[in-house]
Amino acid sequence: MQINTIILLLLNSLLLITLIVVHFTITTTKDHSRKRDYLTSFLLFTITLFLVMYSGIYISDTVKVDSSSLLLGITILYLGHHVGLPLSLLAVLFRFGFGVNIHSILIEIPLVYSIAILFRYLKEKLKLSKGRNRVIFFFIYGVSISIIILLSNFYINLQGDCETFLLVGIYVLFVYPLIMVVLGLILYTLESFIAQTRKLKHLATHDELTGLYNNYYFNQVTKTDEVKNKTLILCNLNDIKDINDHFGFETGNRIISDTADTLRRHLNTDLIFRLSGNDFAIILECDSEKIIDKLEREILSVVNKRVVNGIDYKISIGTSIIDKPTFYQIAENGMLKNKLLNSTGAKNNIIDTIMNVLFEKDPGTKVHSTNVSYYSGLIAEKMGLSYNCVEDAKLAGLLHDIGKIITPHTILNKADKLTDSEFKEMKKHVDTGYRILSSSKQLKDISIYVRCHHERLDGNGYPRQIRDEQIPLISRIISVADSFDAMIGIRPYRDPLTLDEACDELQNHIDSQFDPKVVQIFVDQVVPIIKVD
Repeated sequence: MQINTIILLLLNSLLLITLIVVHFTITTTKDHSRKRDYLTSFLLFTITLFLVMYSGIYISDTVKVDSSSLLLGITILYLGHHVGLPLSLLAVLFRFGFGVNIHSILIEIPLVYSIAILFRYLKEKLKLSKGRNRVIFFFIYGVSISIIILLSNFYINLQGDCETFLLVGIYVLFVYPLIMVVLGLILYTLESFIAQTRKLKHLATHDELTGLYNNYYFNQVTKTDEVKNKTLILCNLNDIKDINDHFGFETGNRIISDTADTLRRHLNTDLIFRLSGNDFAIILECDSEKIIDKLEREILSVVNKRVVNGIDYKISIGTSIIDKPTFYQIAENGMLKNKLLNSTGAKNNIIDTIMNVLFEKDPGTKVHSTNVSYYSGLIAEKMGLSYNCVEDAKLAGLLHDIGKIITPHTILNKADKLTDSEFKEMKKHVDTGYRILSSSKQLKDISIYVRCHHERLDGNGYPRQIRDEQIPLISRIISVADSFDAMIGIRPYRDPLTLDEACDELQNHIDSQFDPKVVQIFVDQVVPIIKVD
C-alpha cells in the first residue's frame, strides 16, 4: 500500500471537513436565503467533487480502491439532498468522462446517494445522544457504503480475481468503516458545536417561549436609523396576573404564545418583540395616521376574539412614531390609558380606589358615569375619530365626575334644586378632578378633557370660561353625553325627559352651549342605537 495515497486521503478528508464546516457556518446565519444556500453548496462542492474523485488507496501496484464514494457519502449525510443530488450527478459525469464502466457508475453512485439519504433521516430521528450509539451508527453506515464500493471495484478492476477481491474486501470492510467513524464523529461534534452556538446567539435576541425577538434586540434595533419614522405599536395583555393566579402559569403561557402567533399571522413585518411577561412591541413601515388607526383596530379585532382554554383575553394598545427620544413613553402612555379603560385589574388598582368612594357617596354616579362613557365613545366613533381618541373619550366620560369625591354628601344627594352657594361648591369638582387625574402622567390629557367638560361655546361655562375651539373636542363630546344622560335620568326634583325631548333640548342649545356638529351626530346616529339598546 502506498503511503502517499493514505496521506492524500487524510488531506482530502481534512479539506472535506473544512468545507462542510464552512457550509454549516454560512447557511445557518440569520440572513441566509435558500438561493444563497444552493449557490454556496455548488461552489464549495464543485471543489469537493474534484477532491473526492482523486481519492483512493492503492492496495497493490495495479489495484486501486476508490474512496470517493466514502467522502461523497459523508457529504450527503451531513448536507442532505439539495447538495447531494447535484453533487452525485456531477460525480456520474466526472467518472463517465474518465472512462469508468457505465454499469458500475449507474449502480454505485445511486446506491451511495440512496443509502446516504436513508442514514441522514435515521441520524435526525435517532438523535444519537450517547457516544457509543454514534460509533455504532457511523460504523454501520461505513460498512453499508463499503459494500457498495467493494462490489463496484470488483466489477471494474478485479475481473473476477477472487484472491485480490478477498484482499480488497478485508481492507474495505474494516478500514473504510473506521474512517467513516472518525469522519462522522468529527463532523458530528463540529455540527453540534455550531448548532449550540447558533442556539445561544438565537436566545440572545429571541424570546424562548414565543420565538419573537426579545427586549434586548428591541433596544438594539430602536437605536438604529433603520427604524426612524416607522410606527411603534405597544401591546399589553390585560389581567395576565389574574389569569396566572386563577388558572395557572401554563394557561397564561398558552395565552402569551397564542397572542404571539396571532400577531405573526396578521402583521406584515418581522419586527415583532416580546418585551416582558405580557408586553409586546411591533415596528411597522407606516407613518400615516389613518393607516395606523386601521391597524390598531384590526389588531384589537383579531386578538380580542381569541379564546384559549375557554378564556377570552383582551389586549391594550398604544402607538407612536419613532421620530423623537420619547417615542416609547408616548406609546406606553397611550397603552396604559387604554388599559385603564379595558383591564379589570388595572381599574381595580387605580380608578376604582377613588371611584368606589364616590359611588358610595352617590350611588347614581356609577350608572351615570358608565352611560356617559358609552355615549362619548359612540359619538367619537361616529365622528370618525381615531381609535386612540375614541378610547380617550370613553375614559374621560367614565372619569368626568371623579372630582365629586370631595363634594359634600348633602349636596350630592340633595332632593331639591341646589342653591347658588351649593352650586358654587358643586362646580369645584371639575378642578378637583383635574388635579387628581393630572397627578398621573398617563392621564394628563384626560385631566384636561375632564376639566373642560362644563365649558360652553358662548364662554359662559366653567371653570375658565373658554369658548368655541378653545374647548377640546372630547370635552365638547362629553358635554353633550353628560347633559343628555342627566336629562333622561331620574332626579328627585323633576321627572326624566323622554329621548326625543332630551334631543330637542340639545338642539335648542346648539351654538350657545353645545357643538352643533356633535349634537347632530349624536341625534342622527347615536340616539337610534340607544333606542335599540
